Amino acid sequence: MRTSSFARLVAAIAVPLGATLTGCFVDRSVSIGNRPYLTTLEPSAIVAGGPSLTLTIHGHGFLPSDVVAYLGGQRSGTFVNSEEMTMLLNASDYVNAGMFGVEVYRFSGGSGVFDELYLVVTNPVPVLTSIAPTSVPVGGNPAPSVALTGSGFGPESQVLVGGAARATTYTSATQLTVYLAVSDVAAAGTLAIQVKNPPPKGGLSAVVTLKVGP
Repeated sequence: MRTSSFARLVAAIAVPLGATLTGCFVDRSVSIGNRPYLTTLEPSAIVAGGPSLTLTIHGHGFLPSDVVAYLGGQRSGTFVNSEEMTMLLNASDYVNAGMFGVEVYRFSGGSGVFDELYLVVTNPVPVLTSIAPTSVPVGGNPAPSVALTGSGFGPESQVLVGGAARATTYTSATQLTVYLAVSDVAAAGTLAIQVKNPPPKGGLSAVVTLKVGP
């Protein structure tokens, strides 16, 4: 038996939409005919920060009365047939990267069983389109900040200056601010500015050049 992360069931069959579902478990000793059995999700992996989408749940033994849940809360699911159900994922459901449980519950007599699969949410590859200002003076102390514009930014995005991480403030999915170090502007030249998103997936943006000097 694989126990869920939930405690004992506190709700029976009538669970309000959006409520937390607790106490059910995956009981592999229960025959497939008496419990939902999940095989695949479609898509099985998505990129954080996308629009609302429909997630298709494939499996066996689904019933019209089965309940779909995501992040521990009941969602509005659609029974298609005994091997397919769907649910709507809102954009706010996958802002951050990680692995998130998708469950189908079956309640009976105040208790129940469920099965689950994990949806993989990865960070996007950041896209850096412009910086402002495009040049800074030599010898600033404190060193200036630079605003970055692009897409695919997140709270964990890190700005690199010449390959070295610098203090970064996340404003939105399209806006970051980097705070240059005094050493960055100690001499005239150019600085390679990039954005890095951490795994899962993520990666580096293309370089935009910042000029230091007149």
